Amino acid sequence: MTEEEIIQSMREGGKHLEEGAKAFYMGFCGPMCRFFVNQGASGSEAEDIFQESVIKAIDGAGTSSGIPGSGRPWLWAVARNSFNDYMRRKSRDSAVITHADSEVVEAVADPVGEKLPSKYKTVDDCVDQGIQKFSEVQPERAYVLQLQMEKVSIEEIAVQIGRTAMATKSYLYECRGKLKPYVDECWEMVSA
Repeated sequence: MTEEEIIQSMREGGKHLEEGAKAFYMGFCGPMCRFFVNQGASGSEAEDIFQESVIKAIDGAGTSSGIPGSGRPWLWAVARNSFNDYMRRKSRDSAVITHADSEVVEAVADPVGEKLPSKYKTVDDCVDQGIQKFSEVQPERAYVLQLQMEKVSIEEIAVQIGRTAMATKSYLYECRGKLKPYVDECWEMVSA
């Protein structure tokens, strides 16, 4: 399937959308992920950025010019934009912590305003307490992460939360990011 056919399939929707997305994945996942890694992303970040690229390509397929020969550059432009968006978010997130005063840092690390005990019996205790606090503040996100930990498939989770499989993958990624401040202290214990 040519790049133009991939875009046209995504534009048409239905079973064609699935065929186009699959062809895009098969033809571009490896090269685009290598590009993202070469630009400074980790392997898992590259996969997440590629997933964002697929979603953006599907959403934007209707805006592609359809001019022969324009498909490949357009798909790569989508990938570069996804990478740039990801790096801006990552930079913004780290800048907030880097330039924040200690009270703001404490609020990010402990969003519910309760200090986690400095000592735990085990790392598992630390993680359990962090997840418990997260589920009190973000119950919907905690539920989705729990489903993933129970090895429920992405497709089944998507049905349960009323999203597409691709949107569910993105949502799970966001949920993991929201959980991170609640368990950061645990990672410090592991690395100590």
